[in-house]
Amino acid sequence: MCLHENNIVGEHYRVIKQLGAGGFGVTYTAYDEQQSPPPIVVLKQIKIIETDSSDAIRDASYLQKLEAEANILRELVEGTENLFIPRVFDCFIEGDYYYIVQEYIEGHDLSQEILPGEPITEEQAISILREILDILKVVHQRNIVHRDIKPANIVRRESDQRLFLIDFGAFTELGTRHTDTLNNAPNVTLTRIMYCNGYSPNEQRWGIRSLNSDIYALGIMLMQGVTGFSLLAICSPNRPPRMDLNNRCRYIWQEYAPQISPKTKKIISRMIEYDYQRDRYQSVTAVLQDINRISWWQKISLWLNNFLTQNNRNTKLIIITLLACLAAIIFNNKYIIPPQANSNNPCSLKLKDGISCGEEILNPSSRDPDRKRAAEAFSKKEYIEALKYFKVAWQDSHDPETLIYLNNALLDVYKIEAETIAIAVPYSYISPTTNKKDKLRGSVITKDFLRGVAQAQTEVNLSLSNFNPEIAEQLNKYSFLSDIYMGHNKGLRVIIADDANKKEKAREIANQIADNKDVIGLIGHYASARTIDTLSIYNRANLAQISYGSTTRSLSNRTGNNFFRVVPTTEEEAAVMENYINNYDLEEKTIAIFYNPGSDYSKDLRKALIDKIEASNNLNVSIPDDYNQFDIADHENFSTKLAMSKINSDTKNEINIFLLLPDGLTSNALAKAIEIIEADNGQRLILGGNPLVNSKVKDIKTDQPANLIVSTPWHSTENLARDFNQQTLDLWNDRVNGNTAMAYDATIAIIEAIKRQDNPTRQGTINELNNPHFSVDGVTGEIRFNTSTDKERNGDRKNFSPKLVRLFKCEDDNHFVSISLDDTQAEDLICQAEF
Repeated sequence: MCLHENNIVGEHYRVIKQLGAGGFGVTYTAYDEQQSPPPIVVLKQIKIIETDSSDAIRDASYLQKLEAEANILRELVEGTENLFIPRVFDCFIEGDYYYIVQEYIEGHDLSQEILPGEPITEEQAISILREILDILKVVHQRNIVHRDIKPANIVRRESDQRLFLIDFGAFTELGTRHTDTLNNAPNVTLTRIMYCNGYSPNEQRWGIRSLNSDIYALGIMLMQGVTGFSLLAICSPNRPPRMDLNNRCRYIWQEYAPQISPKTKKIISRMIEYDYQRDRYQSVTAVLQDINRISWWQKISLWLNNFLTQNNRNTKLIIITLLACLAAIIFNNKYIIPPQANSNNPCSLKLKDGISCGEEILNPSSRDPDRKRAAEAFSKKEYIEALKYFKVAWQDSHDPETLIYLNNALLDVYKIEAETIAIAVPYSYISPTTNKKDKLRGSVITKDFLRGVAQAQTEVNLSLSNFNPEIAEQLNKYSFLSDIYMGHNKGLRVIIADDANKKEKAREIANQIADNKDVIGLIGHYASARTIDTLSIYNRANLAQISYGSTTRSLSNRTGNNFFRVVPTTEEEAAVMENYINNYDLEEKTIAIFYNPGSDYSKDLRKALIDKIEASNNLNVSIPDDYNQFDIADHENFSTKLAMSKINSDTKNEINIFLLLPDGLTSNALAKAIEIIEADNGQRLILGGNPLVNSKVKDIKTDQPANLIVSTPWHSTENLARDFNQQTLDLWNDRVNGNTAMAYDATIAIIEAIKRQDNPTRQGTINELNNPHFSVDGVTGEIRFNTSTDKERNGDRKNFSPKLVRLFKCEDDNHFVSISLDDTQAEDLICQAEF
């Protein structure tokens, strides 16, 4: 229905004229005749349909989504002071249409200021940029994406010249059923594809929802403004600004804006980067911080330039002379104080305390002389020398502890201000197993965790290359990584703490970390028992803690609001395994369970699996009492040979499924688990917990391929499309596992919480992680936590389940691959070493 002048809808809204039409409907101005005198309002008319293929169909859920989005917009404006977006007055249904009534902003839109062939000044560009970013900062904090930023949707109010961001009709997540033909995934509901040709980034055109899509659109608008390019020119491949397809699809536009300073050009260029995950600004706050770093000398230069174009020659000479004299006085009297970052270095440099910034090597198996020289120099605060030897040691070993210390030394050499976090790992733990190959298991597993943290730290410090040529020179070899700008030109320092997987040691290092006021957040601990041992210490110190490995269900019920975890719980791991058992092609399924009752993880996973199996009431699945608790950590009483003999000779209970649940660290259960797999020799289905993925599967020797399925939070063969796979391979010369991915994501989450604060503090970091709108994209997907708005605030990760992988035998060794890959794909991918 097309409304005409003087038509009345909603009983009292009289149409004045049509303002525009778009993908969501038609917009009009109207008088609200219920008030006196009747004010002008904006009336949006939206048809209540969803689009499926080419057919329009009525959808009741669509209406609910419209109402929900209108309420969000109303609450956004009403709950925020001085937020320059139009208020929502009313919403109603009439006929087949939904109407939203909004505040009318009298003025003109920026399409009348940003004109082809008429470049705007730098001052105008920065003013527009600041105002819109201030609006988007609040909008994005509510996890809302506008999705249609362009000059026509920014109105300058006539009364006070303030800019308003309008037309939030495009921010909704109203879905269209869209078949993803690229991935052969029919009936996948993606975010409605909303874009204005020219202003919208590539990811938005494919329906990918990202907050920094708004940053891109605003950047394109500013680039258009400062160059005077038409939108047609921006979209044309044969006219400037051309896109450099050989250099990450970057626009070449800077030479067409000679009036703009290099720093402002750099900001706009980063806003319009093609790669939204790797190169583009990740947050509005980061853009604002860069704008605020434009020096006061540049501001004086802008003012002086305008002054010189408007005043007579003699006055100009007098002003220039006075400024020159003032500058000479300032410099000669040394009033300009050089930056003195790191005046309070958070590293104690105390030796043999189980905590290190670089002054000692914690890895008990390290014998590298260059690493030792580097640590000695670091302990003496000879950071240039320390950096030199850490670089040599890193090139030889690609050891993550060394890379962390190299980063720390780099910050000290160039006196770069940094935020500090700590990671607690089980480094010096020595396994009680007599198997020589399993000695110093803590060192092996800790390497995986430190890889994730070291990579994230390097990506933060790599971002400083944009502002610091010395850092650029030092870190240019890591340019294949993403860079994560944390704000305020700050780097990231990491303190490593060794809890030895022992209660007293864990509490000792927890107290040291808690007392170090420079530490703003903690990554760790690994074992659930060590997390439980130290929770109260970090809670009292108001220190945010994100675990990469603690999975037991009891942690969901503890007190305090400072604990979070990125790893799935044993409840979620059990659900995935139980579902696989129920769908496995066996008529009768009889299970034997092998576990370690002394491990919180192993014991809790066993209980969760039994609970799930019993709750399913599947009569075809059973766990005989005699087979539900083989203690494979009891090295005195458990015998693999005797256990297998008992199982194989029992004709009453024909066991055809093993649940193999070794702990990751606390016993010799992992070695026994491998013995059981070898003794079974491929006869039965074996399901296992995550520690098996990270075990020495290449050592398993069987005549028949082992039928082993294992749950894991992340696996490289499940994520073939992500850059992370190639980046980690380039960085570590090795494939990484789920432990690395979990530690990386934990670090990414705490970095994001720090980024969102203007002046980061411990309490601020906790508050950000507890914010119901907190979200960051990790390598394992979106990271969000159960917070105060949920039924129970427990810091567990939202909507995240483990993946299942299977053991696949190549000619000479074994590897885990996703169960989604068939044998041919696994052969090509793993055995042929294409990845």
